[in-house]
Amino acid sequence: MPQSPANSPALPRAKPATPRKKAAKAATPKGPKKSELTRARLLDAAAHVFREKGYALTRLSDIAKRAKTPVSAIYYYFASRDEIVVRVLEIANERTAQRVRGAVAELPSDASIEQKLSAAVRAHCDIVLLADPYARAHMKIFDQLP
Repeated sequence: MPQSPANSPALPRAKPATPRKKAAKAATPKGPKKSELTRARLLDAAAHVFREKGYALTRLSDIAKRAKTPVSAIYYYFASRDEIVVRVLEIANERTAQRVRGAVAELPSDASIEQKLSAAVRAHCDIVLLADPYARAHMKIFDQLP
């Protein structure tokens, strides 16, 4: 005997059709996450403040003010001021090394050791003199660190 709809077991209701916004988002290339942008903004601010004030006189509130963010946000991304210092120095070293390697790589394959050394020294001086904030912060605070 056929069951009437009232007697049949409950079937799950189908969800109404919705536009596929998620598929459209997946097709577009993703940029950096908001948290990555905030972390980068904090590091940029820290490099600037360290360059201006040095290690000893820089407070987290100075970095937060420059980054236009609350001090509490800094602790979300970094455990301490020292962790920020380490990261600023790492970025400075990475940028400097990249610039030096790039300058040496641009030389002809038969370049002499003197030419390679000269290119490396010029590239190193350029990054400091061209006001890279991380390299300049490195130069300011390196000898001030405990």
